[in-house]
Amino acid sequence: MCGKWDKYIDTRLMYSPEDETIPDNIVKQRWIELVIESGPQGPRVNKLYFELCVLRFLEQGLKCREIWVEGAYRYRNPDQDLPADWSQNRSNYFRKLNIPEKPGAFIEPIRAEMIAGLEAANRYLSKKREVFIYHPGGGEKGLIRIPRIQKQPERTTIQEIKERVIKKWGILDLLDILIEADRQIDFLRFFYTSGQRQVLSQMAARERLILNLFSLGTNTELKRLHAAANPECTYDDLLYFRKKFIRIPLIR
Repeated sequence: MCGKWDKYIDTRLMYSPEDETIPDNIVKQRWIELVIESGPQGPRVNKLYFELCVLRFLEQGLKCREIWVEGAYRYRNPDQDLPADWSQNRSNYFRKLNIPEKPGAFIEPIRAEMIAGLEAANRYLSKKREVFIYHPGGGEKGLIRIPRIQKQPERTTIQEIKERVIKKWGILDLLDILIEADRQIDFLRFFYTSGQRQVLSQMAARERLILNLFSLGTNTELKRLHAAANPECTYDDLLYFRKKFIRIPLIR
């Protein structure tokens, strides 16, 4: 607990007693201006924003397993994830997993790899004048700015294929070709969900698959394609289908 917060405590806005103090690690620097506000009798704590800081602190603690919830599964006591004979056969488990027993020996290679990656990125960005890190609004979080990607010249083979297709069949819609190819070989059967079961009908799955493949093949934004095609499914449905059905091993 930190005593420097004592003068800011306002019992009318806080649930805590008058002698309660605020830990330093709960209220971050960027939240101080919202948590500490001016009142008739001087600075005081805004309970609403302070509660948000506490909830954020609890969320981080749950994710890091520093705190846990009794009766929960995902956020249960991390000691329950260990085998029952962990204390007796700890060395055997470490050997099976091929990891060192000492935390430092496990962390240091990862830290060295991260440092090497950051140094390589720093060397690369220092040579690229058009790529730099900026802080929008003067905040602490930096963003990498890159120039707009210029259109690359079309390959000669692609141009030759287009000319031959136009010469033989005329101007064709690529989406029509994709639908016709599906009619002949039924490539929907090669795409299956990564979930436990599939509830989509054959026609609904075929529509979503063709639109997603067309979007990926032509580099057309899926939201723009959905607005143009106006299918029965929503844009979120198309995104969900892409995540569950279209995976690299299936495309290969």
